[in-house]
Amino acid sequence: METTPKNEQKQLTEQERFNAEIAAINLLDQLGVSFSVPLRKEEIASIKAKNSFLNKILHHKSKSSLPQEIEVKSRKMPNPLNPQEEIEYYEAEISIRPLRLATIDAIRSVRLKLQLKDPQFITRLESTDPNDTYLQQYSKEILEAVAIATINEDDTRKYRTQIEQWVEFYRRHLTNQRYMKLAQVVMMMMDAPSFRASTRLILGLGTTAPREASRVEKAQSKA
Repeated sequence: METTPKNEQKQLTEQERFNAEIAAINLLDQLGVSFSVPLRKEEIASIKAKNSFLNKILHHKSKSSLPQEIEVKSRKMPNPLNPQEEIEYYEAEISIRPLRLATIDAIRSVRLKLQLKDPQFITRLESTDPNDTYLQQYSKEILEAVAIATINEDDTRKYRTQIEQWVEFYRRHLTNQRYMKLAQVVMMMMDAPSFRASTRLILGLGTTAPREASRVEKAQSKA
């Protein structure tokens, strides 16, 4: 039986280690928050107008409030008003990948401002009580942190317009409970030890019900 030289065994080990590292990087890249959000009637109309044959001939640009980076898919579903009929249903697919260091710094800046403004902020943010409406007064700032995570670029200062678009999109489409849960996951993704735990919450985000009326609302101030 022929024996493999030690240097060949060493090269094979290094190659295997390299392959393992590549596999780990690819796996890390796949981890993150993925969820879908049903679109509103006016947004669906804008998408249909944009894809219409006449619109392509005339080169008209349809107005849409959707962020440019968003991916939209359509599928058929039973009409809630007439189960025998199928309607075309559009939803936005959103993925938040492992956060860049610059993204983490930008989110920490938002979080620090809120902590200085309200010492209870972090404790209430980490609360698992779905009926806790205390943080609704800070919905704009919290949604800004989620928007920064969604864009996930090195220099967020260049993306103020896009951040504002995402904040408005989330405000119009997510329920209070879902945006708070999403914010909790994003905050956990900022810590290396907590990132693994945050991936376990991904499936729990699910998909917003198409006909759900409750959206992110700012708490009414008491006169």
